[in-house]
Amino acid sequence: WRSPQGATVELRARRVVPLQAGALLCIRLELQSIDYSGPVTFDSALSGEREAPPQGDDPRIGAGADAGFEFAQLAIDADAACVAQRARRSGIAVYAEQRHAPGDGVAFERAYAGSASAHQVYGGVFTPGATLVIEKFVAYAWSEHGSPQPVDALAARARQTLAAAGSYAAQA
Repeated sequence: WRSPQGATVELRARRVVPLQAGALLCIRLELQSIDYSGPVTFDSALSGEREAPPQGDDPRIGAGADAGFEFAQLAIDADAACVAQRARRSGIAVYAEQRHAPGDGVAFERAYAGSASAHQVYGGVFTPGATLVIEKFVAYAWSEHGSPQPVDALAARARQTLAAAGSYAAQA
């Protein structure tokens, strides 16, 4: 990728969805400077700010008519970011939590919340030829229709998945 100022960087993204780990997503981002010197920022988010587009007349879809999700929990700090939502009609809840493994030269800078998103910001400084790496792990848990679970129980399941994940290499 070449910036409008002419600096060049190469981004490699590898995503793994391990079948044996259940509800887990692993992403490894490698950003290499070709000729750029300066700061780099990774803004990693869990976002629930998108509305589902209308899908026709099928009432099971859940878009429109105030049938979507409402927020039950939004939390962020240096260790994790989480978003929990609950369906207004069925009560089904979904919980997602992300954690990161920053590589050498990448450090946590800050956390912030959007209206329906949780962000963790990491940064580093580039010199030409340098590579910065960050690994992101997202685990999620959900309740079943007719069997509501408190958000705390869903969070415990997601955290158990994250704890068992280990490293990106262990999942790839």
